[in-house]
Amino acid sequence: MATDPEVLTTLLNERQAPVSGTRYRTSRDLTLAQRWLVRVIEAKQFGRIENLPIAAGMPIPDRRTKIIRVARLGANAGPVPTRNADGDFELQQATSDLFDEFERVANGLVHRLEFRHGQPFQVETTAAADDFVQQSGLVS
Repeated sequence: MATDPEVLTTLLNERQAPVSGTRYRTSRDLTLAQRWLVRVIEAKQFGRIENLPIAAGMPIPDRRTKIIRVARLGANAGPVPTRNADGDFELQQATSDLFDEFERVANGLVHRLEFRHGQPFQVETTAAADDFVQQSGLVS
């Protein structure tokens, strides 16, 4: 998946304030980059995303990013979120937890993000070692 440098800049710089006091309650609280990820997971229902960079807590797809769909045979797709007239919908806890995890990682890489029934299920990430060292206070 190629990402145009202009699109990358937009995804990285676009950061909107949450509508409500609680972050990640509805799709309206998400940035463009986060909405992209939610749409991919919803559309594919079952599968995983590999090699997804995270910058400043935001998912930033690039040429290394792979979207792998898993076809469940003999099973129905999960429920589609109920959307209001604006297309906004309430986020499931797993989606909110995913973006909280991205903020904890801040700058790193999603090696593998599994999703089931159109919801994030499990995520494997790495963070830059220098970010961890700075946060730990071992080096000033």
